[in-house]
Amino acid sequence: MTRIAVVGIGADGWPGLGEGARAAILGARTIFGSERQLALVPAEAAGERRALPSPLEPLLDELADGQDGACILASGDPMLHGIGASLARRLGPERLDVHPHPSAFALACARLGWPAADVELVSAVARPADVVARVLQPGRRIVVYVTGADGARTLARVVTERGFGGSRLVVLERLGAPGERVTEATAQTFDAPADPLHAVAIEVGDGPLRPLVPGLPDDAYETDGQLTKRHVRAITLAALAPAPGALLWDVGAGSGSISSGRSKAG
Repeated sequence: MTRIAVVGIGADGWPGLGEGARAAILGARTIFGSERQLALVPAEAAGERRALPSPLEPLLDELADGQDGACILASGDPMLHGIGASLARRLGPERLDVHPHPSAFALACARLGWPAADVELVSAVARPADVVARVLQPGRRIVVYVTGADGARTLARVVTERGFGGSRLVVLERLGAPGERVTEATAQTFDAPADPLHAVAIEVGDGPLRPLVPGLPDDAYETDGQLTKRHVRAITLAALAPAPGALLWDVGAGSGSISSGRSKAG
């Protein structure tokens, strides 16, 4: 069975890699990565260098056929919102040799002195920035993965539009690199581009309370008024106690009945 090396590499590049990760790169016949990641690999790595395709499926098909000597470069921890999870699902974890690097999440928490266990991680990579809305609660600490030079600016606008404009917003650019930069503002005052390689930390200030438990306020939904009311929804969902992967249906037959089931994917 052919095995595939998955190496997490940070903005600190080659100096930040351990011996095992370096050996995996130096011994690879083919090295896959983004243009930025491939540029971090020294010339002594003799393997053919290939850019990761987008979409990723053609490469997964190629690797599934048993290509030998491949090394995939990933950002930070490959198994934390990274390519490693996609490879494990498609190829099976038994085919992977994963060499993790400190994630941007870990580095952000270290820079800010935040206990990582108390911080929510949200990925807005290839997703709308509104994905952060679910966890915007006064007092919560959040680290958000974003993409592109406008990632932080777009996120700041979303946080402000959701009523939390006074929240502390910290933009962390090129974490771990010699040119690392940390900029602090509030969500409502931040309006600047950032290095494409950046993450955003948010310390949520005062704003509307949207609990994570069942029973969101009725005005949290777009509706014509025909809506099962808040307390009924809260009691019903609490009684059904859906587990991860469960699927709920609101029948909408005039009785307000709710049925539950499990999706095939769950």
